[in-house]
Amino acid sequence: MLIEAACLDPENITKCIIYGEFICNACYDYSERDILGDWKVFGATMEVKKDNIETLVKLAEAGFAVPKRTNNPNHVKIYPNEKFSELARNANMDVPDSKGTNESLAKIIERNKDDMKRGLIEGLVITIYQEKDGSRLIKWKGAQEYQPHAHTKFLKANDLVQNSGAHEDVKKAFHEVSEVITDTSENELVKKIETKKANHGNPEEKKKTKGKYLSNIDKDIILLGIPHSQKKFDSIEVYQKRGEKALEEYRETLIHEVKEHLAKEKNDFEGIDDETTVAFITSKVKSTIKTQLEESDTNRAN
Repeated sequence: MLIEAACLDPENITKCIIYGEFICNACYDYSERDILGDWKVFGATMEVKKDNIETLVKLAEAGFAVPKRTNNPNHVKIYPNEKFSELARNANMDVPDSKGTNESLAKIIERNKDDMKRGLIEGLVITIYQEKDGSRLIKWKGAQEYQPHAHTKFLKANDLVQNSGAHEDVKKAFHEVSEVITDTSENELVKKIETKKANHGNPEEKKKTKGKYLSNIDKDIILLGIPHSQKKFDSIEVYQKRGEKALEEYRETLIHEVKEHLAKEKNDFEGIDDETTVAFITSKVKSTIKTQLEESDTNRAN
């Protein structure tokens, strides 16, 4: 269908991969919304034999969101937009709900601010078009994710924007996002996170230590980053059924994901292999999995 829609040469295409969000964990209110196990499609990647410029041009002319060039001349990326979503639905694939089309990000934020404040939007996948480079993709975490460094930097940026000569729509958008970050009174997911944080100490009383020691806020990012990272994988019961080898691979993969999560939150990719950091993450990941396995065994016994 994609080949027909853009009048592409089928002989030039060696592979086409459709990607999306597989909702495989019982997180948020997925069960209540009856979407647990769903696969929400929002893009595709094709591999082509010849230089990809001609393919990119044809896709763009057909209405698809694509970049004007890519790092790999044999790869073609297709980002989400109305044209792609329509094609996916016609192929009996499920797509995410659209929060806005052909309008500014400021308008999308304004219209969805209340849902964002209540934690009803886990995240956004945004396709942005620029004349020079074509389309590109941005993923935006929801406010219920624990990302203290990002929040702190954004609030500082908001102060700068509000005191600058920026366009009023830009100022309004920054102000509304700052409200989403600071006003969590209606966000039940954030309240749950705050309860978890309280069990590990108050991050406001963190000690700014240097060297091999982890600050309390670093530890909070790691501890809350474990369940966050687990959302990317099947439930622990799946790996338990596959045996000890599968569980060990899961542990190592989860440790890597939590390290990446810490690095992204701190915007520091050099310190994640520090001996103390790795030891703390490894210990907490193993203890978390051990507890989850014990709970799983208990539930089966009951």
